[in-house]
Amino acid sequence: MGLRPYQLEAVENVESNIMFGEQEIIIEAPTSAGKSHIVAELAKRLEGHIVILVSFTPLINQLSETLSDMDIDHSILKAGRESEFDSSKRINICMAQTYYARMDKMQLKADILIADEYHVNYNSKRSKAIQNNLQPSNIIGLTATPWDADGVKLSNKAEIVSTQTVQELEDAGFLCPIDYYVPKWAAAIDYSAVKKNGSEYNMTDLDKIVNTEGHLNKCIESMDQLDAKNKKFLCFCSTIEQCDNMAKLLRARGYMAEAYHSKVNKKKQELVMDAFKNNTTYNKNALDTSSGSLFEDNEDNNIAVKGLISVSKLSIGFSVQDIQLGVILRPIGVLSLYHQVVGRMKRIHPSKKFAEVLDLGQCLQNHGFAETKYNPPASYSDRKDQVEALLQAKTVLEDLPALLDNKKLEKITIEEYDKRLQLLKKKLEVSLEEMTVKELAAAFEVSRDHKQIISIATIIYTIKYGNPVSKKGNPYKYRPENFWGTSTFGDNTDFHVHHTMEEYFNMYPDQKSKWIKALRTRCRNIIKEKKQLFAITGFIKFMAEEHQKDLDLENMASDDVNTAKYIIESNGNQIEVSEEDIPF
Repeated sequence: MGLRPYQLEAVENVESNIMFGEQEIIIEAPTSAGKSHIVAELAKRLEGHIVILVSFTPLINQLSETLSDMDIDHSILKAGRESEFDSSKRINICMAQTYYARMDKMQLKADILIADEYHVNYNSKRSKAIQNNLQPSNIIGLTATPWDADGVKLSNKAEIVSTQTVQELEDAGFLCPIDYYVPKWAAAIDYSAVKKNGSEYNMTDLDKIVNTEGHLNKCIESMDQLDAKNKKFLCFCSTIEQCDNMAKLLRARGYMAEAYHSKVNKKKQELVMDAFKNNTTYNKNALDTSSGSLFEDNEDNNIAVKGLISVSKLSIGFSVQDIQLGVILRPIGVLSLYHQVVGRMKRIHPSKKFAEVLDLGQCLQNHGFAETKYNPPASYSDRKDQVEALLQAKTVLEDLPALLDNKKLEKITIEEYDKRLQLLKKKLEVSLEEMTVKELAAAFEVSRDHKQIISIATIIYTIKYGNPVSKKGNPYKYRPENFWGTSTFGDNTDFHVHHTMEEYFNMYPDQKSKWIKALRTRCRNIIKEKKQLFAITGFIKFMAEEHQKDLDLENMASDDVNTAKYIIESNGNQIEVSEEDIPF
């Protein structure tokens, strides 16, 4: 089979860049764009010894099959497959983990190093050691997501060769279109208390929310609305525990679903995967060969597999074309992982005109549509510049919860999102007193103005609990302007606020978006728990003081790179507000 035009163009662009002296080249090709064919054609055309480095076992077989189909001689280096390795071959496919473990004893040549899924181990200890050992003249990396876990461009020096975008490949019929669905209940979950390890969520904290029976049953109810029981699907989980719990609940509800992770018996993994890929069944008695029941082939023993429930084994390098539905069961902090997950459903197959993604982890809110082209910002030495560049680069749908219907599960499109958002913003132009409670609640979620947010919170609080009453028994009305202004109420100066919220925003403009979101959460909790509204006063002062402490710590640790990095990762993106810490 010949290369598609965009694949051929990518190969020719790489050749040109090498001729002009580029040493590091990154090929950006969307998931399912046929990177193995690009690799094979490069290996065929480029001169010298070539090492093709991969980090995931399925990619070894996929690349080897493609090379063989194109009559390209090669060998394979992977633990357990020693007979397939021949260092004298011009082209060697190497498992990164295997080569790293054996490189001190190897005499492998590499004029050119081709690294698949380049973003996964970019600049890691292992990748640096392998490159130092091989000393290639050129490094060619292939990835659908040429940015790091934070969303920053992998390299400021590398030449980027882009193929077509996801949307262009869809329009050309090379990728399957995706329909996105988000239930309102899932979009409204508050994850603000979940800590982060760098850009990703702490899974132990996360499981306290997403790994409860009540939460998982809600997930299944939303799957039922998409008739998932009759579709071939993947579920992406946070932990093995969530994976096992979800599989158990799905089977109890009649789903033909199996857990698929590292702690599942290897024999069962093979049987389950074979049944899933080939739309057949596996015989559960085959797992116990000692019982002699292997030959008992009745209907109860043969199990069909229409759904796989996994953590990370299916996120990268997994290729099954006829998957109809992907269910994301947890928030994904790393943008590249989100793109990889959605990419599992994008492969074309005669049995489907489109695929579906059921987002139960607020990925659309935090990352937008996977089809939207992301242009990663360059790496900046100044943290403020980096944060601002990332904010500018990301396309998010943070107003989505306010636009969803409570009663039905609807398909989300960018056109419908924009249309509903504009209608809602028009309503914000009228007096708040003229809006219904439903409209006020929606406006509260989309507003970026602290005065408007506090004013709406005050109205909703009054509707819910009535007007406040003075100590003398006289009712009066709340004045929301008291909550965003200055205050010297009481003798304790810790309670005094000497700047308006607006002034704090002006002091730290790069924090405003984050603090507005935190203010909204603060107001929501006050209403929900019937706390005193004056607890809003001084909230932004507290955020500013905590932020200044972080900056002071960073400055103190400027001579210690590791400490500075720890501070940034610990405090850079996460707003943690303990009730006991706020004296307001």
